[in-house]
Amino acid sequence: MKQILLVDDDAELLEALLRHFRPHRQEWQVATAGNGDEALRLAREQSFDLLITDMLMPEKDGIETVVAFRREYPSVKIVAMSGGGRQVGKEPLEYARILGAHATLEKPFDFHVLRDMVRTLLELEPDTTPCPEGDVA
Repeated sequence: MKQILLVDDDAELLEALLRHFRPHRQEWQVATAGNGDEALRLAREQSFDLLITDMLMPEKDGIETVVAFRREYPSVKIVAMSGGGRQVGKEPLEYARILGAHATLEKPFDFHVLRDMVRTLLELEPDTTPCPEGDVA
């Protein structure tokens, strides 16, 4: 069974995503975290095949989370998601892709798009390419 970690500071979105993933519980087990620090704590306790993370969060944001997972857990596939906003736009998703995210998703999105993305990424061979080096905190 594949292990998925959902990370977002929006508890309602996490709950909605869990409801959508529930019919797939025979193939995917899903855990949640409210920020990148919590996600890394969970990853130290159990292994994950896929990380789905929001980019704009308090404490450890999505960019920091993507970089940390690429360095510490290079075989984990990563989907970065963001609603952006007028001030931020699509920049966080572009940075996430540069820093090693395997796919990006702009909020709001249709769950079927995410489900198909998850299925495709989990079928790929593990990628152990290290995170690109850079000046990301």
